[in-house]
Amino acid sequence: MRLKRRLFLLCLVCFTLGCSREKVLEKSKPAFVFKGGSVKLDSFPSEFSPFVNRIAELDFIKSPGYVIVPDGEQMYEIVGQMAVIGYEPIFLVDNFGFAEKLTKRFAKTTFFADYKFSENTIEAKLNWVKAKYLAGAIACLITDKHRFAYLGSDTVSSSAFAQINSFALGAKSLDPQAEVDWIKLKMDKETPLAEQLKILQKSDYGLVILGENDQELEQAIEKLKLPFVGFGTDKNKQRLARFYYDYSPLWIRALQDFVLDSLEDSYEYGLEDYCVGLVDYGENLPKEKIFLLDSVLVRVDSSAVFVGPIFDCDDNMRVYYGDTILDTELRFMNWVVKGVRE
Repeated sequence: MRLKRRLFLLCLVCFTLGCSREKVLEKSKPAFVFKGGSVKLDSFPSEFSPFVNRIAELDFIKSPGYVIVPDGEQMYEIVGQMAVIGYEPIFLVDNFGFAEKLTKRFAKTTFFADYKFSENTIEAKLNWVKAKYLAGAIACLITDKHRFAYLGSDTVSSSAFAQINSFALGAKSLDPQAEVDWIKLKMDKETPLAEQLKILQKSDYGLVILGENDQELEQAIEKLKLPFVGFGTDKNKQRLARFYYDYSPLWIRALQDFVLDSLEDSYEYGLEDYCVGLVDYGENLPKEKIFLLDSVLVRVDSSAVFVGPIFDCDDNMRVYYGDTILDTELRFMNWVVKGVRE
């Protein structure tokens, strides 16, 4: 009787290990959804090419799907069909308005998004806070006039507040009197950008900062012949610095954990992981200011960005002396620091 019991337990252990091994070897069929003006199946924006190619080469990936969709009802239906035909998991790379509705409808599909909408949603995003802080400091170093225009979408989230505030704090770390105008643009393609950007021609800004990675927006800024910080990879005389980003470490780790059935609640990569940063400012940086940049780099690498005292635009102290706002708390931010005008 004991022998039979031991044999049964041995078979049970072997079966369990075999199932776990099968799960590890099972290939994932992920889909990646990007935001664009029209639907393009099996396609992705060119700036994502390096990251997409790395994903496609992974040996545990099977037939990844890519689609560019507009943020609307059309997006909801197309991505929903991807869930129906078996793409798993689905990465919502951009911030879509229909994401919450989508994830709740297809509860059996695993989604990766900026925000945890439901139990089947895993938070996966790039943390831009320290990179934007560095951009604010660089903006003060490469310009003489420390009044900046920060361009972003009129769809405002806590992440948008955190990013513009970190930019402003970076600028104010070198010039306490630095000012930032937060200009919110309608990115719905119905309101011409040229009309919305006329405010830039009427104001004397030292530098324009693009808070959104939008090719059409960058092209519109180029036509205005204004110095700016953007995302584009091609050389441009007006672009004094450039943000870079790399999603592949984030996606690879998330997919590995998915295949191993060991998903975490959230994934977040930033400046420390070389996933975001700022480049191409070296030739615009005066040699006599390099020592100031070194002090900023040390500060960004070694500590949090939001360290008190920090006052909001109404002069209320939001972060007290010595206190710190952690990254996990930034998702609730809904105010701007002193020196930022909306």
